[in-house]
Amino acid sequence: MKRALYAVLAVVVVFSAVVVGVKLKQKGGETDIEVQAQKEVNRQLTALQNQQPNIFKGTRGKMTKESIAKSIASQARTNETLKNEAVKRGLTISDDKVEAAIGQVRAAYASPKKFDEALKKQNWDLNAYRENIKNQMLLAALMNDITKNVKVNDAEVKAFYDSHKDQYKGKSLKSIFEQVKADALAQKKSQAQQEAVQKLLEPAKP
Repeated sequence: MKRALYAVLAVVVVFSAVVVGVKLKQKGGETDIEVQAQKEVNRQLTALQNQQPNIFKGTRGKMTKESIAKSIASQARTNETLKNEAVKRGLTISDDKVEAAIGQVRAAYASPKKFDEALKKQNWDLNAYRENIKNQMLLAALMNDITKNVKVNDAEVKAFYDSHKDQYKGKSLKSIFEQVKADALAQKKSQAQQEAVQKLLEPAKP
């Protein structure tokens, strides 16, 4: 059930899959990014330690802590950089949309008390959690903005079909054209997102 805190149903994009292996661009605003990254490291490590008191004990525990902290910081830096790009593009998320998303997550719990307990276990207060949800929705809006003009033509649809024939189990392109078009468009959008994100996060040239 605690995973529901991060669900926000269909509005959140899984950014880690988009940015695997990409390094953070070192340019203006990196101090603020590091501050936010450290806050997230502290929050998640504290939550882990509260749930599993022995997880960071001993030499092995120290190595585990360092590894987890590094991973958390990397993802937090990525999210902060992308959030800054969303703001630059003038993208916004209304408070009403944030509250509606939180309401859907809250509804997944048996009672308001259970929801509050889940927040506490993850070392969130409601205001910080609200801000996190808003940021996640902002990142989703950025991904949509990146791909808003992406389209596929008939030749691209056919090329996609030809390279994925096994997926369609012998059905003719004509009989499932719209399905193949949707699949081809989804792949093209994913590629566009990866390329845009990589450009944002690649090391700045001297």
